[in-house]
Amino acid sequence: MTPKGLSHFKLVALIALLYGADVGPVFAQVTTFDFTFNFSKSLTAGANYGVLTGSFTTTGGPTAYVITAMSGTLGGYSTTLLSVGAFAGNDNALTFPANPGYFTEGGVSFVANNIDYNLYYYQGNYTITPTDALNNGAQYTVKSFTKRVPGPVPGAGLWSFGGLCLGGLATRFRLCVATSAIAFRKLSAWLKRLGGASAACA
Repeated sequence: MTPKGLSHFKLVALIALLYGADVGPVFAQVTTFDFTFNFSKSLTAGANYGVLTGSFTTTGGPTAYVITAMSGTLGGYSTTLLSVGAFAGNDNALTFPANPGYFTEGGVSFVANNIDYNLYYYQGNYTITPTDALNNGAQYTVKSFTKRVPGPVPGAGLWSFGGLCLGGLATRFRLCVATSAIAFRKLSAWLKRLGGASAACA
């Protein structure tokens, strides 16, 4: 390979690396949704769990999301998200705007007051239930469900990482420096290997 061709090849390789190929930590987008659900009616005698309010942290988009964290309360008790498949077949999927609901029949599961609950959407209704069965528990109505502006968090892509550094976020300065050093060490080692291979072929 000629020196000119080698330089061109290195440039292409650099661009590929900058788009996130094996350069360490990256940055993706998360989206937070704030919500409040009010009790509507009992499906099981006496079932009323109080107001569900709080926030979902999600990844994905622009319309299909996966809930990765949850904060808030149900009837005054703090809520904690359960992992996918942990209770009542939950998939922790979220659709925004609602189509037709914000959740699937699998819904999102969480713990409150040491009890597992599942919030799901089925046949036009939102239901919260502590059992693995349809049409149990209590139906709820949406008082509010709003989307916050997305922000950068650790994920993937050196361009996003560079943008974060240039954005002047001082709290991430050490992360920027450390990740830059790792990325460019890998890049230098890769280019040295490439140069050695090209010399052997000459």
